[in-house]
Amino acid sequence: MSALKHSSKAFVFILMMLLLLVCLMTGLMLGPAEIPAADIPGILLSSLLQNPVSESPWMQNILVDVRLPRILVGALAGSCLAICGAVMQ
Repeated sequence: MSALKHSSKAFVFILMMLLLLVCLMTGLMLGPAEIPAADIPGILLSSLLQNPVSESPWMQNILVDVRLPRILVGALAGSCLAICGAVMQ
């Protein structure tokens, strides 16, 4: 019985992590300037490696300077609120 509960908890955890990733990708894609999902990993990787994207520098600026910080702060604030709620219970 304990193995079944552990398996169920692991499944829910994996499902929630996948849902979080989908929400993060959706937040990076959508906005006044829509950026295709296929371009996001390449743009983020080139930004990490300090290689400017020659074909679309505006996409890199929007993702790295505007959307990514907003998404990360939102995720951090949500996780802090969840921890506070768990502590208060």
